[in-house]
Amino acid sequence: MRRLTDKVVLVTGGTSGIGAAVAQRLADEGGTVVIAARDTGRGKAMAASIGNGASFVHCDVTVEGDVARLVDTVIEEHGRLDAAFNNAGSTAVHGPITQISTRAWRDELEANLSSVFYCLKHEVAVMPAGGAIVNNGSLAAVGGIAGLAAYTAYSV
Repeated sequence: MRRLTDKVVLVTGGTSGIGAAVAQRLADEGGTVVIAARDTGRGKAMAASIGNGASFVHCDVTVEGDVARLVDTVIEEHGRLDAAFNNAGSTAVHGPITQISTRAWRDELEANLSSVFYCLKHEVAVMPAGGAIVNNGSLAAVGGIAGLAAYTAYSV
């Protein structure tokens, strides 16, 4: 059953792991998938591999202007945005909280928190009634992981 035929779906962080698997499944369900990520080579390769009209748009979700341009590009190229899977994130900062720099802390929050705000802000503005947005998170969001304080924002 191709439940997403004629639907345009945006997937951030869609070049590997969960994002790539979701992008493939959305395409298998008939969706026109737009993959957004920082790695242009992997993004274009992923879009080509899943087919079904999938495309790639370079975007750093930690930069609000990039996210605004991403959503504008989806609208310009497809005329609408029916759904989004906000998946991009980072676990770049490891170690005891006493050894995490303020800059690293802020970068991690930008990657895992502000990025979702930027995506929601711009996706909701163009999405029709009945659209769907999924913000993907990890188990660390509910239980914390030692050594990943910036990622979980409360695990010390």
